[in-house]
Amino acid sequence: MLTLKQLRDDREAAIRKLAKKGVDAAPAIARIEELDDRRKALQTELDNNLAAQNKAAKEIGMLDAPPGSVHRPNAGALNEGGGYGRGAGKTPGERPKRKSEKTLCKARKRCCTGSAGKT
Repeated sequence: MLTLKQLRDDREAAIRKLAKKGVDAAPAIARIEELDDRRKALQTELDNNLAAQNKAAKEIGMLDAPPGSVHRPNAGALNEGGGYGRGAGKTPGERPKRKSEKTLCKARKRCCTGSAGKT
């Protein structure tokens, strides 16, 4: 079996060996080399597209990071006053409530935040 490396390194030897078996390999080898060059070009294009996609995803992730986080150190002004991302429209010190801090007690069907309202 011939590999692409063997065909590229010694094309004439491959053509001679296949000619002994009655095969005119020159056009086929030329076509194989053309297709391999095209594959390499498409792979390079794909790698560039993936790099651009990763860069865009990173930028989107930085926009979605909370202000002042390690991933977004200078973005405090964007989320203040109804900007984009997590915490949009919240004051800088406010955080979302945890599951245990829900304001509606499903068992009693009334507001029982914290210790107030519990019996």
